[in-house]
Amino acid sequence: MTIQDYDIGELKKSLNQTLMGVAITSFINYKFEIVQPLFIQTFISPKTILMSPLAQIHIFGFRPEGKLQRPFKPKNPFGFVFFLFFFFYSFFFFSF
Repeated sequence: MTIQDYDIGELKKSLNQTLMGVAITSFINYKFEIVQPLFIQTFISPKTILMSPLAQIHIFGFRPEGKLQRPFKPKNPFGFVFFLFFFFYSFFFFSF
């Protein structure tokens, strides 16, 4: 497998993940008329794309060394959820 093949595979995975998030958010908005997920999605999707190793290598021109070395290490899918949980927990805990 060449570097180009690996990058195309990673790009397809990232695109599928982004489209799935948009589809779920759109369904929630359509079915329950909740706007907050759409608002959050407008910030999370570009952040996820721009912080991906592929964008850092191909768009921003970083060298594929260290964290950007292929094959990329998979990230914890619940890392952001844990961050939000602890952020809101500490906010509500210390606000009273």
